[in-house]
Amino acid sequence: MSKKKWIKPGPMTGYPPGLLQDDDPMLSKWFASRLDARRIVRSVCEEIEMKNPIPKTGFVATPDSLEDLMEYCERFSGSEKAIAMLVATMTLNLAHKMFNEATQGESK
Repeated sequence: MSKKKWIKPGPMTGYPPGLLQDDDPMLSKWFASRLDARRIVRSVCEEIEMKNPIPKTGFVATPDSLEDLMEYCERFSGSEKAIAMLVATMTLNLAHKMFNEATQGESK
């Protein structure tokens, strides 16, 4: 992950200032003044998690990276390899489309 040159890391966390209460006294005071701040943050995180429209199944392994997925497809030969690559790339395109629709309302 590349950081933009104009963003100076915060003194305590190394992340851009203002994103974490450690680096932003105002945000830290807001959290301290709100008894329900933790509940609000958890609720928002649950909403974000619930917006993932891509179903996950437990009966097959999940590759660690796109490279691992493509290496697995390379194990096949002939028409089986072509079908594996086609299905893998179609699945990636569908996941990309579903993510965009859920997060941006787009269908590109």
